Amino acid sequence: MAQRAEARKVLWELAGTEGSYKRAAIEALARAPELSGEQRNRVLEALDALSAANLTDALLASDLRLQLHPEDAERIYDGVIARWRQSKMADLIQLARWLNVHRQPERVLALFSVERALENNELLLTRLDALGILQRWNEIDDLLTRPDLSFDPSVVESFHARAAQERNATLDAESHWNHAVALAAGDPFKLRFVANFAEQSRATAAALKAYEQLARFPEHAAFAYRGIQRQSERTGEVSAQLAAAEKISALAPDDPNATAQLAYLNLLLETDVEANLATAKKLAEKYPNRLSFRVAAALGYLRQHDPSSALAQFKGPAGAPPIDWTRALPAWSAVYAAVLRANDRNDEARQMIGTIPLDRLSPEERALIEPQETK
Repeated sequence: MAQRAEARKVLWELAGTEGSYKRAAIEALARAPELSGEQRNRVLEALDALSAANLTDALLASDLRLQLHPEDAERIYDGVIARWRQSKMADLIQLARWLNVHRQPERVLALFSVERALENNELLLTRLDALGILQRWNEIDDLLTRPDLSFDPSVVESFHARAAQERNATLDAESHWNHAVALAAGDPFKLRFVANFAEQSRATAAALKAYEQLARFPEHAAFAYRGIQRQSERTGEVSAQLAAAEKISALAPDDPNATAQLAYLNLLLETDVEANLATAKKLAEKYPNRLSFRVAAALGYLRQHDPSSALAQFKGPAGAPPIDWTRALPAWSAVYAAVLRANDRNDEARQMIGTIPLDRLSPEERALIEPQETK
C-alpha cells in the first residue's frame, strides 16, 4: 500500500509538469485502481487537456467517466463510438476490444460490417468474440465456413470447438479441440493461442494438451508450465501442480512467486515441512503485503501445530487494511478457516467455510476444513 501511494505521488508530480513523461504519467494514473472520486476527476481533466488526442486517452477518459457516472453509460459508449468509428484499422480494433471488455457486443457488431471484418483477422476476432458473448454460436459456425476466411486452421478449429462446447456437443467439441492442438503443434505461437483460447473457454483438458506441447519449446516453457499449473488447479490435482511448480521454480529461481507457490504445495502435501515453512516465513517477512506468501507461512505453522503463529500471519503489516475475503482465493480462505478452527474460533471458522466454493479446492485443501464440517 505504502509503495503504491509513493508511486502515485511520483506520477502526480510528473503529470503536473511539462515534458516527455507527462502523457505517460497521466495515463498511468488513469489506470490506477485506488483513486478517489476527486482524483478521478483530476485525471479526467488532465486527459481532456492533452494535445493531439488519441484513442488510448479517449478510452481511458471513458473508463473514468463510466466510474464517475455509471448512469450515463449509454451516452458515454455512443459518444466514443461516434468520435472514433471512422478511424484507421488499428484504432477500430482497439475500440472493438474495449467494447467487448465492457460487455457491449451489440455495439461491436454495429461498428463494422462482416465484409470490413474480413479485411483484418484481428478485427474479425473481435466480431467473433462479440458473437460469443451473445451466445450466437450458429452465426460463428457460419462465419467460419466462409471461403474468403484467412484464419489459420488451428484458430478455425478452436472456434468450432468452442461453438460445439457451448451447444453441449461434447464429442464434437473434443474432436475439434484435438484437431486444433494437432494443427498448432509445430508452432509455439499457434499453440499459445489454442492454449489460451481453450483456457478462456474452460476446456481444461484441451488447454493442458496445448500447454504440454508448448512446454517442449524452451523459450516458451515458463509460460507453458504456468498454464499447466493453472489448469491443474482447476482439476484439483496437487501432484500435477507441484510438478509444474518445480519446473517453474527451476526456470525462474529468483522469482519469489514461484518459490512461494512451491513451498505452499509442498506444505499442502506435508512434504519437508520444516524447510518449506522456513522458505515461506522468509518470503512473508520480506514481502509482508503479499497475502499469498503469508498464507503459505500460515499453512506451515499449522503443519507444525503452532496455531497462534499461523493466526498471526493474517494480521498483516502495520497500517494494512483488513483482508477482503470476498476477493481472496478459495484456497486462502480454506487455510484461514483451518487456522481459526485450530485456535478454537469455531464459529468464525464455520462462517468462513460457508463462503468457500468447495468445488474449487483440491482434495488436500478440502481436508484442511473437513474436521470442522463434522463437528
